[in-house]
Amino acid sequence: MRSRVSVVVVAVLFGVLTVAGGEVGAYAATATLVSESFTAATTNSPNWTLPSASVSESNDACLTASTNTLQLPLPGCASGVAASPGLQLTTNGLAQEGGVAYSSSVPSSLGLDVSFNSYQYNGTAADGIVFFLAASDPNNASASPITLGPAGGHLGYSADTSAGTAGLTNGYLGIGLDVYGNYTNSAFDGTGCKSSLPQTPESITVRGPGSGTAGYCELTTDQLTSNSLDSSTAQNVPVEVAVNPTSGALTAAGGFNVPADSWVVQVQPIGAAAPVAESGALPDDTAFAPDPSWVNGNGVPQQLSFGWSASTGASTDYHTISQVTVQTLNGTPPALGVGLTDNSGGTATTGQTVTYTATPSVTSADETRTITLTDTFPTDLTPQSAGLGGTGWTCPAPVGQIVTCTHPAAPVGALPSVAMPVQVAVPAGSAPVSLADTVTVGSPDAVQGSATDTETYSAAPTATALSIVNQPVDAQVNSAMTNADGTTTHITVAAIKPDKTTDPSYSGPVTLSFANNPGSAAFVVSGSPTPTLTATAVNGVTDFSPIVINAVGFGDTLTASAAGLTSATTTAFDVDAAATSCPSGQTCNVNTSSPSTGQTALVQAQAGTGNAIITATYGGNVAVIHPCTGSVQSILTFTGDRTKVITLTFAATPKNPIPAILFCYGQPTPFLDVLYQKTTFFNKVNQDYEGLLPVCLPKFTGPCVKSITLTKTSEKVVIDTNAADPHVMG
Repeated sequence: MRSRVSVVVVAVLFGVLTVAGGEVGAYAATATLVSESFTAATTNSPNWTLPSASVSESNDACLTASTNTLQLPLPGCASGVAASPGLQLTTNGLAQEGGVAYSSSVPSSLGLDVSFNSYQYNGTAADGIVFFLAASDPNNASASPITLGPAGGHLGYSADTSAGTAGLTNGYLGIGLDVYGNYTNSAFDGTGCKSSLPQTPESITVRGPGSGTAGYCELTTDQLTSNSLDSSTAQNVPVEVAVNPTSGALTAAGGFNVPADSWVVQVQPIGAAAPVAESGALPDDTAFAPDPSWVNGNGVPQQLSFGWSASTGASTDYHTISQVTVQTLNGTPPALGVGLTDNSGGTATTGQTVTYTATPSVTSADETRTITLTDTFPTDLTPQSAGLGGTGWTCPAPVGQIVTCTHPAAPVGALPSVAMPVQVAVPAGSAPVSLADTVTVGSPDAVQGSATDTETYSAAPTATALSIVNQPVDAQVNSAMTNADGTTTHITVAAIKPDKTTDPSYSGPVTLSFANNPGSAAFVVSGSPTPTLTATAVNGVTDFSPIVINAVGFGDTLTASAAGLTSATTTAFDVDAAATSCPSGQTCNVNTSSPSTGQTALVQAQAGTGNAIITATYGGNVAVIHPCTGSVQSILTFTGDRTKVITLTFAATPKNPIPAILFCYGQPTPFLDVLYQKTTFFNKVNQDYEGLLPVCLPKFTGPCVKSITLTKTSEKVVIDTNAADPHVMG
């Protein structure tokens, strides 16, 4: 987490009482809101920004004391130091536009007093510089970004009705130092203006409120003598602008009087012995403000953004400003500050929740009006209602990306923090992104505060492989695969990420096919055989059920595959002639027979702990059991994690005379053979130790022949076995 906190420092100064004619301005304490020389390699405040230029123009403003064109908040000039150090708005190149704005608005309620130095030089006398004031959202300055008006004679402020190009966003006052004279020209008005002035070079012209292509009308113009505003070399023209929306006259820092509900601009022309001044009543912005709440009862914006713009056309000049001071005319406003942090640790990914915490505060003076906290989160962070809020704050559900909370009036001091949970939503497949989130605290009569927290977020890792979650179990041929507890088996396959966790975003098809298939089996779906099964993943998991297989086979395996993912193979399982689920504590029977020999088998699983699947099959992919000879169709394979009693019944035939007294037997572990010696022969095909079964003796616990019952036509043999998975051959 990297945070940048914007802190407004308010210093109390004392105005100087001076009589400038008319009503005497009141002696009042003032507060400095902004102080910026623009002559250093970077700015004191992080709150400066380059507004978007009009239409196809680019914003050419830069700091002459730096050559770092990538630095923030304002870039350096590629050409380095100019004749006039400061913020260079344009060079003397053709058709340029440049501007700067303070991204945090200031309250108008105590009046504003703005002073700066201006330089226009080394060109062909065009076009000019504008200092502008623009209406701003009284609770959220970040919601009021500025775009400059057209270049040329519009000076980045007034609208171009012929081209349908909007003037400066929410413009309120545009004080033009108009060298070329077209800023005064009524041809550069917006709609609804009544002036009919011609081009007036070397003039101080003030235009009023406007929005879109409407307004921006000329209020006053004062034409000066030639070269009063520009020269061949860099000559300073100091400017001071005062706005007084109060009901009493006030005195500006420059000593001149500012009547109630008025504005005054004072300019010191080049070579003049005394400054010149223009003044007028504050215009009503009600018709142009985006919302009635933006203005006070007299139509004056409650919060004002400010900045400068300049432009050239076919004629040019360098345009530079420096030594900016912005202060109140009367008193110290509350200053709202805020910090912003997050708890992501820089590792959060899509789907995870991160909480941003804003810590607002009030300094300089008590806040007597409602405080509003606003955060418009970047697109890849989705605000959440759950967990939103803080003690004393009212926070309705987010609207889209916007979180808004309000707090009642508060004295100087820290306010309770506000928790703002968001869900990370970086698109799948995207590279990690650095997201800057800015929170603003504001009130109509306060200096607004903001803080920015920059954090890196990533898309959730996507699936790279498949993994078998639920494995197949031994099953009966042509019957639905069933678990040991009697429930239907679901073979489930997960799409997994590199960290082996399931990717819930995966929703593609997954195919199940045979890998090892000794019985040349197929799946059965709706009574018809099919070599594969295909299903669609839900939340990253694919479910295959029921599973029906149409041929006997021992050691079958299945492979799950999907486009772009590493496949996965199941553990081995058997498909048997007969199978049953045997619950814990119960005795269970399975019956089967050999179609070719007529032998029948009853496998009785004894009661035991835990559920088990009991199977029995004659034949299949087995080898003849040592030391017997004959057909594999006479080999009985039986499985299940229980001790078992096997009853074999032989019918007398020419090929199978009775009695049979020796029985070949195999199991995965050695056992005592007919001579009561441990078997050593290991059959690699059957993967078991094989030999002849002994006769059961008292207290004998190994596999053995328990009894043989003969009739004229048949023989019944009872064999006791262990819990192993054995084979037997008569």
